[in-house]
Amino acid sequence: MSSAASNKCPIGFDPYAGTQGVFPVTQIIEMVGKAGYEALNLYINSGFVSGEDAQLLEVEKSLAQHKVAAPTIHFGIFTLTTPGKESENAAHLKTVLKVAKRLGSSYLGIWPNLPGVHPKTPVVAKEDAQKTLAGNLREIVPAATAAGLTVTLEFEKNHTLDNFREGVAFLNEYASKVKLTCDTYHLNNDKVQPYPSILAMKGHLGDVHLSGSHRGEPGSDGDTIDYEGLFKGLAEIQFKGPLLSQYHLKDVESIARTSAFARKLREKYLG
Repeated sequence: MSSAASNKCPIGFDPYAGTQGVFPVTQIIEMVGKAGYEALNLYINSGFVSGEDAQLLEVEKSLAQHKVAAPTIHFGIFTLTTPGKESENAAHLKTVLKVAKRLGSSYLGIWPNLPGVHPKTPVVAKEDAQKTLAGNLREIVPAATAAGLTVTLEFEKNHTLDNFREGVAFLNEYASKVKLTCDTYHLNNDKVQPYPSILAMKGHLGDVHLSGSHRGEPGSDGDTIDYEGLFKGLAEIQFKGPLLSQYHLKDVESIARTSAFARKLREKYLG
């Protein structure tokens, strides 16, 4: 594993739309490493990092070769808010923990979708989705904590945790050891400014996703996110978690630009 994992606020890349499913994981690692990134978020599922020994060995070798760390991994399947999927989730957790141990990861990300929002998913009431998520977290968090992982939950408009205020309330009621993933695109959709939002998440923030207000390349034309305010807030709350660029990839060369963009902000505000 690369020493980048020990960096304060490692600059990472999240293989979002246009990346995952388009390029194999080892090629993404190479692209990210050459672009100057220190870290890569890895989704644990059959389509990306399956957890099978042969593929996992390839991933380990590629990360070491290109000096990229994996401080964050993602649960990778989206059934933690669907009632009746508890046994499936428990089985998948074993794979997730195996990968985390092999790669020395520190954060386990979860996107708590609201079933029924997207086509071909069962309709689940938001209250039931939250209760189902809380029940699954009662199994996940102790195992993750024992493995040295901090669990993070991402909030998103019209999903199980609609915004950071709902996220904080959920953590206070159900999951005090869990943190939030803050995505700038979701802040934009919530029509809130980054600076006061970050201050309001003090003590509850695990990692940050950098994404344009148009879901495109951070800092590109048309992006209205106040990144200066975001990083000012992160500095004030003494944030030390990963900073991951997550956006619709349309130009491979943008990977290097977003790496430089994030590094410049980190150097200015976070040291």
